[in-house]
Amino acid sequence: MISAFYYFIGFLLSISNFGAILKFKKIKKTKSKVESYIRVLNKIPSNDKISKKDLTDLFSFQYIMSANLIWIIFGLISDSWKIFLLIIFSILVINFFYYIFKKNSMVSFLIDLVKALFIFSCVLILTMNYFHYHVNLWELIFGN
Repeated sequence: MISAFYYFIGFLLSISNFGAILKFKKIKKTKSKVESYIRVLNKIPSNDKISKKDLTDLFSFQYIMSANLIWIIFGLISDSWKIFLLIIFSILVINFFYYIFKKNSMVSFLIDLVKALFIFSCVLILTMNYFHYHVNLWELIFGN
């Protein structure tokens, strides 16, 4: 019963992820504006500099990504803990490449997009597997 609730939350997160991915380019543009403003003026931009809707989209995207990571971390106490550990390791590798190419805005944009798509697909696959497929994903991936 608790695991069904847990995976239902994952399903809701995947729906939220899909909406955030559709606005990804706009969100990244707002994020770069805010970062530039903070870097140059050392203060948070006011509402007249950046629209309130753009800031709301940016903060909701960050909350969704944080909720996804918390959901994945709590997945370590499930029966599929190996898969969740593999996902966490993969996210760390993606973040490593992001910080290597952080100066190149196009490459960092693509890496961020890949990370968002990876998290979306992992959450969606895990929830679909729990409710419908019931496949041992570890054996499917590694054949052990």
